[in-house]
Amino acid sequence: REKDAQGYALALAVAETLLHEDPKLEPRHLANISWSVAVLTARGAAIPLLHSISCVSVRYIDKFGPQEIANTSWAYARMELKGDPVFGPLAARAREDLASNRQGWQPQHVANMLWSLAVISSQEQPLLEMLMDSASEVPELLEPEALGALMWSAAMLQIHHPSMLEAVIAMIIEKAPKFEPQTLSGLAWSLASMNLHHQPLLDVMAVTSLQQMARFR
Repeated sequence: REKDAQGYALALAVAETLLHEDPKLEPRHLANISWSVAVLTARGAAIPLLHSISCVSVRYIDKFGPQEIANTSWAYARMELKGDPVFGPLAARAREDLASNRQGWQPQHVANMLWSLAVISSQEQPLLEMLMDSASEVPELLEPEALGALMWSAAMLQIHHPSMLEAVIAMIIEKAPKFEPQTLSGLAWSLASMNLHHQPLLDVMAVTSLQQMARFR
């Protein structure tokens, strides 16, 4: 724990130093700082700094691209900062960018953004629909964990998007042998929460779960 505390302190010190270089910061720097703080530091210690970062990020929001939008949203959602004022501008910027630059949104950007919106229980329906439309196009590029995250997001948001679900389920069936126990259990919860009975998927999940039963906790 002492080593963890030292790591948290170092991460925060580096992030604060970078933030003080405000005039030199670019959107990617702000997003990277947010992501790093969310991954490397304890929630309580990070909250004041993340609030400071969000104030700076809002000033540069018009320059944020898909990766900066998705990574920043993911970081604040991971830290459970649901009420942070950065989410409104991020959502507005995401809608604008998806409308004009949809091809720039890689599948992982879409998955991370949807997960973030699900965590904060977003009611941004137009944005959610745009993201799910995009997620239905190239799910084959997503890793199992991201596919599971898309299903979890749909379940949490209680949004039934047929084309996305169909495309994602097809990829889950294809990639099922690569799924980890935690992702499988999360997927089972998502299906139950959505009351979604898809027999081919259930059959594949049952076989994969039995094969990995020794790894379940």
